[in-house]
Amino acid sequence: MSMDATKEQFEHVELFGKPALFTNSRMDVSTVPLGFYCYNLRGSDNDPGRPVTLELYVGVNHAGTVLTSEPVKIPKSGYKRLRDGLNFLGDEISLKEFCAEYKLQYCPRFEIRPASNDEAGIFYAQTPAQDKQMGAIGHVRIDFGAGGKEFRHTWHPRGEESLNSAAFKKELGQVVEQLRDT
Repeated sequence: MSMDATKEQFEHVELFGKPALFTNSRMDVSTVPLGFYCYNLRGSDNDPGRPVTLELYVGVNHAGTVLTSEPVKIPKSGYKRLRDGLNFLGDEISLKEFCAEYKLQYCPRFEIRPASNDEAGIFYAQTPAQDKQMGAIGHVRIDFGAGGKEFRHTWHPRGEESLNSAAFKKELGQVVEQLRDT
């Protein structure tokens, strides 16, 4: 079972000299806030609970999950050895508390779900009059490339340009990044 990062209590740790969050549980990556990086720890064959490597995904000998606010470079081998292990700082901490302590922005992900029948019309270009009535300020087009392995998007503004604010563009960027990640 995967845990919700926004509801989990973590162990406050240092990983490679940087503050991080640790849990023994597997994490549902779709709940990891924007700006955080999720890594899995692999235990040794002799002691599966003792982390020896940091990886993006661990199927066997999963020894825990670590969240960091900075990316960790994983070599081409697919794992990074934990020479000094984790330095446990002795307290439990939530994501929100961690963000407050290190002055990080807490930016939860958006819920990605299918549109209801009532919402379906807002996902297709309408006539200018219908766009205005719906309050549309533009349309996003997303495609996955010819092979289905790419992720591209374009923004087509429509309607009142003043609504296409910097705050809106930032939030739209966060939604697109979450779609790209998931």
